[in-house]
Amino acid sequence: MSQPTSFLSMTAAPVVTVEFSGVVHEALPQHLRHTLEKELRAVFQQLETLDPALSDHTIKVFVPRLFSGYTPEYETKVVLAAEVTYADRYERHILKVGSRAKVEPDFTGWQACTRGRMVASRIFAPVRKIELSADRVAVIYRDAFSLFGPDEHQNQDSRPKLLEEAIAWAVLDDKPDPLSAERALATIFTDLGLWFYHGAAPSACGTWKFYAERLRIVKTNPSDVEVLHTWKEDELRLDMRRHAVWVISSRDIPDADPVTKPARYLDPVEYVEWSMQESQGLRLPETLIGRGHGDLHSRNILVGVRRGEVQYPAVFDYGDMSPHNVLAWDFAKLETELKVRLLPELIRDEEVFRYLIKSSRLRHVHPKLDDQNSEESVPSLNAERADRLVAFLAFEELVDDLMKSIRDSQQAEQILPCAAPPTRLHKLNRLAAIILRVRREAANWMGFKIPRRQHKWKDELYFALGVYGLMNVRWDYTEPQQEAALISAGVALARMPRTPKLLKSLMQTSDSQSLTDHSSSSPSYRIPLHQCYGYWKEKKYEEGCQFVEEFVLKPQRETDNRITGFQVNPQFQHAIPLIGQALLLQMEQGLLHVAESLLEKMKAEAATFQDFETLGRIGRLYKDAGDRKAEEELPDLQDEGKSRQTRAPSLQMYDKAFSIYREAYDFSKEWYVGINAATLALLTGKEAIAQQIAREVATICATKLDSEQKDRYWLYATEGEAALILNEPAIQFYRSALNELSPGQAGMADSTYKQACRLWKYFQSQGEQRVGKVLDLFEQSPFRDRLTRELCGRGQRL
Repeated sequence: MSQPTSFLSMTAAPVVTVEFSGVVHEALPQHLRHTLEKELRAVFQQLETLDPALSDHTIKVFVPRLFSGYTPEYETKVVLAAEVTYADRYERHILKVGSRAKVEPDFTGWQACTRGRMVASRIFAPVRKIELSADRVAVIYRDAFSLFGPDEHQNQDSRPKLLEEAIAWAVLDDKPDPLSAERALATIFTDLGLWFYHGAAPSACGTWKFYAERLRIVKTNPSDVEVLHTWKEDELRLDMRRHAVWVISSRDIPDADPVTKPARYLDPVEYVEWSMQESQGLRLPETLIGRGHGDLHSRNILVGVRRGEVQYPAVFDYGDMSPHNVLAWDFAKLETELKVRLLPELIRDEEVFRYLIKSSRLRHVHPKLDDQNSEESVPSLNAERADRLVAFLAFEELVDDLMKSIRDSQQAEQILPCAAPPTRLHKLNRLAAIILRVRREAANWMGFKIPRRQHKWKDELYFALGVYGLMNVRWDYTEPQQEAALISAGVALARMPRTPKLLKSLMQTSDSQSLTDHSSSSPSYRIPLHQCYGYWKEKKYEEGCQFVEEFVLKPQRETDNRITGFQVNPQFQHAIPLIGQALLLQMEQGLLHVAESLLEKMKAEAATFQDFETLGRIGRLYKDAGDRKAEEELPDLQDEGKSRQTRAPSLQMYDKAFSIYREAYDFSKEWYVGINAATLALLTGKEAIAQQIAREVATICATKLDSEQKDRYWLYATEGEAALILNEPAIQFYRSALNELSPGQAGMADSTYKQACRLWKYFQSQGEQRVGKVLDLFEQSPFRDRLTRELCGRGQRL
């Protein structure tokens, strides 16, 4: 077989003229246009010399457009459309021209995936390599651009479209037909399945290697920066992770069973890093390795739009094609790239935005949507981000819920409108249907088409989504696109079928020693959070603080060993719930002033992100400070009739605590912060407000008793506290609460007792005895020896 001839050594060739359209002319610098013009002449001279009879004719090459993908790299590679007029025919091609490292893999990847096999796909065109110089090559996709008919330069609608563009039209204005876009996607994956995916098999080591290369854990270039490192070290990316956890997960119960009450979101950086620490791939889901495209996204796919339908898909750019690809990557990449570009655009529609925020159940619709004329309604940048994050979360959960309908191959393959539209918003339904189509195809080709895999495909797809959602640090995403990708990754990992059992197992088997010895060997901060919460709940404050100081908060000490501050472990900068719980343990050990500095820094963001848990901790700090000051004061100093200037220090602390608890209650309507706001309102002389909040909280608790069985103690105790404020019978609520406790839960009884003591002291000062029987009940209970002594003058009874 003869070797390709370098264009520099050719002695006889047809004349080739090259013309660039105005768009291409403007996009390329002059020196690149000159180089590309020479190289295109060489490409078509080599091709045409195969037919000597026509070698003396002029070949006209017109370049109407460039395909830049998501990151233009024109200095090293140019992908373009070429309309070529020969003496006897007219052809249209896609070509890639550039450095050998960037261009030759299109040819070698195609050869590796097709060698010895027949491939007769219309969607995947054979590719040929043309040698240009020592370090420059071109590849040409045979007839890949000829499916769409003549390119009418004056009529943009008739030109071939990128799939991304056609789907955007289908989603945003229903033209072309969205079902035709689904059919185009199904056609692409059918050809992939028939000609390439066949023969794929699981490989743990192959899966790890594939992901390690993309995450740049294994580097082909020493200057490459690891993807996970960027997410951990770049301040803007770290803030994004922190905000996502804060907005979505701050309300989660630390000791909730991950199986019965699974997480809605997991930080994907933690999860992926933990999964990749074991280089044999033993922490990864079973994953199919085989022939795949490797770079399948909607800017590598051309379609025609005819008669209101998306037609004739054609795939190009084979640079990542390999027999050793993770098959799920094709689905994950195409889905994510579609979502992160369309979803931020879609939520510009206020009706869609409003619907998603409300359906998230995490935030109220921002005031700017309700009152466009109010200057006070302009949100902060963090509030705008929080709204976007929960909107993206709601969309991911909508698609995941729709996936429950995929139970067999027929349901995976069918292309029909939903019998019952999932929402009343057509644009939202159309985007959800497009993303669901990609997942249906994944279910079909990685699950139902392969024996004994119908329950495995979702784990591998969702893990691929988790990894791919982090990859955008390598590309030029806008901030909302970065957020959408991050939430896509975190929701996918949380909803992997294997995740809840994994988290539960680690919560049950991890201890403080294993966590501190292997601080990075946890897929989520929820594991140490569960440990911290256990110490606090069991009142093992000293042990808890020791764990915290080894693992979460590094203490800063003076020469006398006194702790003056804390530095958060860099590994957990994003884990606001864990930081808050760690500070709570320190507060229980008397380090209130040290914890206060960190909590106060978090206060503004906690309000912005509607994090009532963190606000509650800050409120408690001031409430406890008020208690200590009240113990030191003479009774007449606490007289509400005094002027503001002479108001007692204890009341000033209670005032601060009330304002924080009230703020948290107003946006959350959470009974825990609500009852604290009611009691503090009473203690500071705001009786009408106290009674109003107490009535609301009592109603909330009564409605939750059946559904929140785990919190029955607190619900009954809160109803009792509300009854005391309202001067209604309370003893039966407290008795029911104590009946819910086991012997190891004395800390819960003590917390309730301390709150009752505050009310007892207040009503004593008013000449009322409404709390005495409640305190007697606790002081005669099995927990009497574990109750706080000398509180509010009540200690002598114990």
